[in-house]
Amino acid sequence: LPYDLILYFISEILALKAFDSKADVYSYGLLLWELWALKPPFDSSPTNLQEIVNGIIFKQERPVIMAVCPRTLRDLVKSCWQADPSARYV
Repeated sequence: LPYDLILYFISEILALKAFDSKADVYSYGLLLWELWALKPPFDSSPTNLQEIVNGIIFKQERPVIMAVCPRTLRDLVKSCWQADPSARYV
């Protein structure tokens, strides 16, 4: 898989666990963030892909949402990024 595509996968996919359409909700949240931030997710993270993947899987790391982001967008993106798939926005 292309390096930049892997960054849009949620931990359950990266850890090779069962997943459903809620994984797409996580990816949608990343796309919303990228459209607002005008830069790819995790671009200021370590350049080692394995470190980024481990951060997503084990530490639930997500891109930083700057304070100037509109509250409604910030809340939507955060709900899409929930570690528990059942808590993700639908």
